[in-house]
Amino acid sequence: MKLLEKIAFFLLPLSILFSSLNFIPNRILIILLLFLVFIRVGFFLSLLIKKKWIIVISLLYLLLILFGNRYLSKEAILFLTFPIYLIIYRQSSLSKFLLKKYFILAVLFYSVLLLLFKTIHIISFGFFNFIEQEQWWNQILYKNLTSDLHAHPTYVAMFIIASIVILLGQSFNEKKYFSPVKSIFIQALFLLVLILLVVKISFITINLILATYIIFLIFNKQLMTAAKGLILLLLIGLAIFQIPGVKQRLLNDLQPFQNIHLNVSEENKLLERTALWKASFNDISKHPISGTSFRGISSKSSIYKEAKSLYPKLQKEKNCHNNFLECGVRYGILGIILFSLMTIFLLITGLKQGSFEIIGIWILLFLFSLTESFMFREQGISIVAILIAIFGARLYERDI
Repeated sequence: MKLLEKIAFFLLPLSILFSSLNFIPNRILIILLLFLVFIRVGFFLSLLIKKKWIIVISLLYLLLILFGNRYLSKEAILFLTFPIYLIIYRQSSLSKFLLKKYFILAVLFYSVLLLLFKTIHIISFGFFNFIEQEQWWNQILYKNLTSDLHAHPTYVAMFIIASIVILLGQSFNEKKYFSPVKSIFIQALFLLVLILLVVKISFITINLILATYIIFLIFNKQLMTAAKGLILLLLIGLAIFQIPGVKQRLLNDLQPFQNIHLNVSEENKLLERTALWKASFNDISKHPISGTSFRGISSKSSIYKEAKSLYPKLQKEKNCHNNFLECGVRYGILGIILFSLMTIFLLITGLKQGSFEIIGIWILLFLFSLTESFMFREQGISIVAILIAIFGARLYERDI
């Protein structure tokens, strides 16, 4: 039974990463882990006996799912991700140490697969034929890197950065997930994949996390490790601007602010996001109380017309690409307040505990929230739920 649980917790993060292909493995693992919780501790029965108010809330939530409009019902089902993952991780018989290690191993396995698929593609095409292509490097960057697994680079980057935070966090713990040599190798591989993904907000995020890591090391008087961290920070900065495709993708969005003539054939993500943000802000101003979900309309369609007028190249409806604005458009000002309180609570918890890992995870979630609406996508909300469950749940701390 213990071995089955270990395998399931290794496969669970993988099932989320592979959910872009199929959600069925994820559903099977969730059902399996909930079953293991039930037969081991009778969790659900004891919970209902001790805390009857949970029954009332559950019934109200069920009514919302059954009788709410299709948008509220869909979002209510999506948000069940939080209690499900909290139950699974909170009631696990595995230590928090092992759960973190399995998370890292799962993301490592997926990262190796990405590189392996792309390597096979290059070999099958012929290495010299491949590099003779014009701007061949673009064939291994961004969505081209993840195309074989149909994955979105943003969510893969979130998983990788979360793994890097956990790995760096072992500097402040007695127990280590891996030997120093293995840790360096794994971190190098993660950084390589992260750079090839070219998710722009991820570069800001990883550099800010590394800067925070160095500050923690200095306060813990680990000056030699801090010096190594500073060198790593500088090397990442240099590497980002030395890879042609990466540099091109980064600088393209800055053209309007540098008075550079825009290539009309190319999309500009920064201008697109700015248009979406302005349209979202105006929509919230018009409907500060009754968001789109309460009115039974799509948040995408609500902002599309104005966003299109601000950025004519916008060809289809898109979400707000900002968690704070997305909450505001869907639920009004109350939605922004509630999501802001959640992020503030996470930061305060990290500061109170003096935990680099929690603060690092907060940096990841906060910065990505500024450019993505991942809380309303299952892959996005699942990684948030897992991270909060791992760091927030009161788990058994014995060695297993």
